[in-house]
Amino acid sequence: MQIILKLSLLFWSLMCVDGQGQCPPEAPVYDSVCCPGQTNQGAVCREISYVLLAVSGTLEEGFELRKNMDYRPNGDDGPGRVNATFLGKALVRGYKSFLDIKNPTWREYKDDEGVLKTVNPALYPTGCDEHANRYAIYAVDSRQAINALAGEPRFLSIAPDMGLADLTAADDLTYPDIKNLAKAYSANMELSGIESPDSDRIAFLTVTSTWLKSTFIPNGVIRTDSDGIITDYPESTGIWSTSILNLNGDHPYYPEGCGSDPNGGQVGNVTSAADYSLCIDTAIRLQEAEYSIDGDVDQVGALQSSEVCFADNKTCFTCDTLARYGTSKTTVRFNKVLSACELEELQVAADVVDADGGPKFTLQGCSKAFPELPPKEFTPTYTNDCASSATSFLSSTKSIIVLILSVILITLVI
Repeated sequence: MQIILKLSLLFWSLMCVDGQGQCPPEAPVYDSVCCPGQTNQGAVCREISYVLLAVSGTLEEGFELRKNMDYRPNGDDGPGRVNATFLGKALVRGYKSFLDIKNPTWREYKDDEGVLKTVNPALYPTGCDEHANRYAIYAVDSRQAINALAGEPRFLSIAPDMGLADLTAADDLTYPDIKNLAKAYSANMELSGIESPDSDRIAFLTVTSTWLKSTFIPNGVIRTDSDGIITDYPESTGIWSTSILNLNGDHPYYPEGCGSDPNGGQVGNVTSAADYSLCIDTAIRLQEAEYSIDGDVDQVGALQSSEVCFADNKTCFTCDTLARYGTSKTTVRFNKVLSACELEELQVAADVVDADGGPKFTLQGCSKAFPELPPKEFTPTYTNDCASSATSFLSSTKSIIVLILSVILITLVI
């Protein structure tokens, strides 16, 4: 009987090697982060792939939800983690930054003793081309992209082509690296699928708010010029904080506001990340009191007319120029899933390179970022998911071995 059980486990292990069966707990396979086509100590290497995601808010660098864009199959410090990579910023037209001032009946509201309040940003499509928000563009592991908004405030979604990045905007609004990547992607017919693509706009997967709630307040405008009325979450929040903190006279502790750096050190009295968090908490409490209804902070309603205008099918914003949402026949969607090496090769083709001529942004899963580790340094990740776990050295002999084991098992049973 023991021989039969051992042969059964071996049989199922072999079936699992190329994804044809389900791994029992006794026969785990490896899921490691290493170079495509390579193995380490017999472990199966799965190719890491990425999608580009445009975000604006607390998913950005330095803020509390930034790690939501990192693929973490075994926790924050466990093996197999793939970090999102910041590529640059892009101006997306037709969007305006708001802050959602919540009341105690909502899940994200924070008022427990010792718990600091945090801002809840929302990027809303106003319909006006002159409204424009500077988004941060990240390369995100394709397995994590669908989970990037997990735990985020309500009303948010990821739209494939709702917002269009302006490739003609000033370089400090749409970074040159993003412009060059977009042009190289568009020029590649296999990627874009368009023979004569639009060179002015391109669509990224974009985090967008699906509703303009009455509790939204406008975030700070960083500048108004020929490029539009511009918002950008870190800077806009710093401007908003300065306004609300000094609304009734100079604030005794934070007269310069909270600044735009969540790590602190940009303005007086905010020299650390802890100071920044305390400053934001103070600003939110003042905003809640300012926009309370009849002095009741449990009922916050900053823009009560906004939901009424939707209900009555009226326009909430008066626009100089109407915004274009969605792609035309010649507008490219930069939303294909690319392997790590494909995305690095695209960088080289776009001349987004380092001093040595290699990709400027090295990615986990490609040879430059992840050279093969010596066996003693390899730490595998165990999983029972057998999909795509073939190993080349067994592929040619597996069928024969399975057939022999099947005959042996049948013989023993009989």
